[in-house]
Amino acid sequence: MRYFIYYLFSSLLLFVSCKENQSINEDYITLNLVKSILENENFMNINSIAEIDPSRNQLDEEYKTFVSRYLKIKDLIHLEKEFELYKNFKITPEMVNFKKLIAEEKINDFTKLAGFTRDNDYKYIDWLISNGCKYGFGVISRPIFNEEYNMAIIRLETVCGPLCGGGLIAIYKLHNEEWAVEKILDRWVN
Repeated sequence: MRYFIYYLFSSLLLFVSCKENQSINEDYITLNLVKSILENENFMNINSIAEIDPSRNQLDEEYKTFVSRYLKIKDLIHLEKEFELYKNFKITPEMVNFKKLIAEEKINDFTKLAGFTRDNDYKYIDWLISNGCKYGFGVISRPIFNEEYNMAIIRLETVCGPLCGGGLIAIYKLHNEEWAVEKILDRWVN
């Protein structure tokens, strides 16, 4: 009986420690993928990155279906967890290295200026210049990973005004410990 309790306790301890390491690994994997994209992708060849994705709260069931289909996610709990992390994601200084990080409050100010633009009202351009991003800024979403954490969907965008910029949604795949674009799923120009 004593050995059974010892075995049960050891198994439980091992299970809990593996779960804790999984979340640490997910943070590490997210950091590496985002850093890799910001350092290597020509698409993000601008000097400033938004701390948040302004459209992160506009997710709907159709997008969840889209993501689960392309990443072949079968575990709905995993999918919901990934979307919760997606909504709360912020770019950190550790991720951007040589790019300027634009704080959430400033991005919200820009969104208000750009959203209410009328004829000959170009205050958003003054905002871009005064915030050191004359040619616009980049927006990158949190990667949404499959259950194996070897594939992710991520949204990348450049923003330079209400009808200026563009973006894409891409699948990244882990090959020999390096992330690479597997497929572009959507592309747009504003």
